[in-house]
Amino acid sequence: VYGATPTIPAQATQTGSPSQSTHSGKFAAIAKILAKGSRGAGVKVLQQMLNGDPDTQVSLSGAGSPGSETTLFGAATLKALKKFQVKWGIAKPGVQGYGNLGPKTRAKLNALFAQ
Repeated sequence: VYGATPTIPAQATQTGSPSQSTHSGKFAAIAKILAKGSRGAGVKVLQQMLNGDPDTQVSLSGAGSPGSETTLFGAATLKALKKFQVKWGIAKPGVQGYGNLGPKTRAKLNALFAQ
C-alpha cells in the first residue's frame, strides 16, 4: 500500500532490571513439549524467548546466543530453561518436569513472550 508504514519486528530486548522481566509479545506461541535432544523451529523460538531475559540467556556468544539461536535443545538450552523455571517458581531440582518444557513452563513463556 502506497504511503503505508512498514511493520518492523520488535527485537527481543529486556526493559528495566533483569529481575523485572517485562516483555511484550514478539514470538509465536510454543505449542509442544520440548526436552534436551529436541530439534526444530520450536527450540529456536524457545532460545529466543530465553535470550530475551539476561537472567536466562542461553549463551553469551556463539551457538544459542542472541541472534545465533539454533534448532537443537542442548546443554546450554537446558541450563537456561532450568534458570527460567527456578526464577519463576515453576520447578527446581528434584521436582518432576525440571529441565523440560512442559505445560507450566510453556504457559509462562507464552504469557511473557508470545503474540
